[in-house]
Amino acid sequence: MKAAAAGERRFFARWLSMLHDSFMSRPNTIVCPGGKMHLAMQLVFTPMIWRLMDRRRQAIEKG
Repeated sequence: MKAAAAGERRFFARWLSMLHDSFMSRPNTIVCPGGKMHLAMQLVFTPMIWRLMDRRRQAIEKG
């Protein structure tokens, strides 16, 4: 298993614990109830958006 894959599994385990009645149908797929979709999207996308904002800020600072 690659290091990135190990890190992804750690995130998946955390997300599963936060999303009641969710499960992994495949090694890279989480299935969650429709009512939890908003929370699931927040958990997945918020860190990505933060990284994009940091990269943008760093690019602006470099000029």
